[in-house]
Amino acid sequence: IERRVMEGTEEVRREAEESVRNLVEKVEREAEEAARARAEDQLRLESDRIRVQAQRREERVREVTEGEIKASVNKAKREAQAAVEDTAPSWLRSETAPSTAGYRTF
Repeated sequence: IERRVMEGTEEVRREAEESVRNLVEKVEREAEEAARARAEDQLRLESDRIRVQAQRREERVREVTEGEIKASVNKAKREAQAAVEDTAPSWLRSETAPSTAGYRTF
């Protein structure tokens, strides 16, 4: 009887150890899955934030570049007009800015 009790106790102990081991593995898997899901969510949020910031920077750079282009064009136009004024014959200088006064344009 004592031997049977010992064998039964050992078997119960092995089953309990196996049950605990299985439970621990299950908890570990679930914790890992939850941690991975949280990390993926954080990564997605950070990626979206970076993308939005990059788009805003791109828009600002485009606006600045467009302003620089316009300023450069205006400067070139002023320089060309000044050069024309300096080099044009005297009879043409007074008419560098064509006037439409008295004429009807369609």
